[in-house]
Amino acid sequence: MLTVLQALCEKLESIGIEYMLSGSLALNLYTVPRMTRDIDVIIHFTDENIEPFISGFDSEYFVDDIGIRQEIKRRGIFNLIHKSTALRIDCIVMKNGAYRLVEFGRRVRNEEYGFPIWVVTKEDLILSKLLWIQDLQSDKQMEDIRHLLASGSIEYKYLNEWKENLRLNTYNLFDHE
Repeated sequence: MLTVLQALCEKLESIGIEYMLSGSLALNLYTVPRMTRDIDVIIHFTDENIEPFISGFDSEYFVDDIGIRQEIKRRGIFNLIHKSTALRIDCIVMKNGAYRLVEFGRRVRNEEYGFPIWVVTKEDLILSKLLWIQDLQSDKQMEDIRHLLASGSIEYKYLNEWKENLRLNTYNLFDHE
């Protein structure tokens, strides 16, 4: 999985596409690792980088260029499937909302997997998981949040500001901080 992740990041960087790792692989950098069967990456698309993205990945991945264009337009999610490993990469098109722009601007460079990669911050991973579970309760996501909160230094001021701004129910996870 890490070999595919490294190749993905190197390809994105070589064609000038900004991204950040999210999901379980980002979580594993901050706290108790858990199994995952895919790679979640948030990608910042522009009109100029859609074609280089599609052509840059079509040799090593199953690429649905029509589906990709539709999801980019609606700012949704699409998958790339690595041909030789069948590993799924969930490509999440970056949203333009105020929080998502701040979140992307805060991404950090990390080399704990043995190569440089852009990763969502711990606080923004918490907020993203909280946003996700507002509509769909998930014990796994709640457990992830608890592990992240227990994993050391947290910018509670930042969390609380965005909790209010996004009108999040935090399930009393960090209201006391």
